[in-house]
Amino acid sequence: MKRILAVMIAMMMVSMAACGGKTETPTEAITEAVTEAVTEAVTEAPTQALTEAIVEESVVESADNELYSVIDIMYANAPALEDVMTMSMEVDLTDNSACVYSIGIGAEGIVSAVVSESMMDSVAHSIALIEVEEGTDVEAVKNAVFDGVDLVRWEGVVAEKLTVVNSGNVILLMVTTAAATEQLLTAFSDAMGGNLGDKLQRDGGR
Repeated sequence: MKRILAVMIAMMMVSMAACGGKTETPTEAITEAVTEAVTEAVTEAPTQALTEAIVEESVVESADNELYSVIDIMYANAPALEDVMTMSMEVDLTDNSACVYSIGIGAEGIVSAVVSESMMDSVAHSIALIEVEEGTDVEAVKNAVFDGVDLVRWEGVVAEKLTVVNSGNVILLMVTTAAATEQLLTAFSDAMGGNLGDKLQRDGGR
């Protein structure tokens, strides 16, 4: 508002200089004042709403990057999967069907989620890291994931083990071989400082 007022005052000064039969151009000081006021006005900082949106997006991207890093650490310590080609991607939280397919539940209460799966339909392997909102009942979310994930979505194969465990508000979902399960679980525990919650686990199949 102050910048807009400065522009208006500067323009009034220019107008006054042009009135009363005077034909001379505005003084250098007036010209500089107008230029400075206009420059400040057009380069004004983003509105609060825009700033909050940018901050929120940055927080989500930061969370995604951390989840990717944990997955990389897990794979680096899982020799049972060294011959399995995988692809990691962010789960689209705006697509409820994609959420249910990837992590067994909808997007409500989820801050960010990254899933990594085998690139071959004939290899039953998928792991996901799910960050839930602070204050969320993590145990309830774990149970919903455990009950909702599909173990028979691969071509003619069923994953050997389903495991769901958490470290704080980050939930690990694993659908993979028995050997890989133990290696990935150990790596996840190490990456998260060894602070794991109760583990939900069962053999593959329905």
